[in-house]
Amino acid sequence: MHIRPRKLAGIFLTMFAVLLPAFSQANKLGFNTTVCKLAEHPERYSRRLVRVRAFVSSDFVHRTVLVNQSCDDVGAALDFTEEDEGKRPISLVKDQSFRDLQVLHGRIPELRLNDQFIYGTFEGIFEWHEGTIPSRVLVLHRVTNLYVGKQDDPKFALRDEH
Repeated sequence: MHIRPRKLAGIFLTMFAVLLPAFSQANKLGFNTTVCKLAEHPERYSRRLVRVRAFVSSDFVHRTVLVNQSCDDVGAALDFTEEDEGKRPISLVKDQSFRDLQVLHGRIPELRLNDQFIYGTFEGIFEWHEGTIPSRVLVLHRVTNLYVGKQDDPKFALRDEH
């Protein structure tokens, strides 16, 4: 069976037209991953939209970090500043969850005293800057599923994600 080049080109163009929206949508949805995987393979996720479930930690001096107890020696800095909005690689959704994060961030010392943690789903552009501090940064786009509670609460359920 012989397929003419023009017909073959038409088949490929049709396949491309059908599959392109699927690939575009997958890129918009981003990768569901973990802080541990971002630390293990930063080059794989660099400059891509990612979504992680993580705890929020902060030293209140330098940065706020997303962490996971499965790999508690690493994290990803969380950039949720509103400054230089035009220079961000992704827009910041300033909805109620974002406002809640801002309020809760200021309460981290109080929450720690009560053995409570901030947990949520964080979506944004992951940036890897090898050789700099911080080397792993999540530029926040949206935060959802914010929850405050004890670290052993079943709602956190991060232990099996590594």
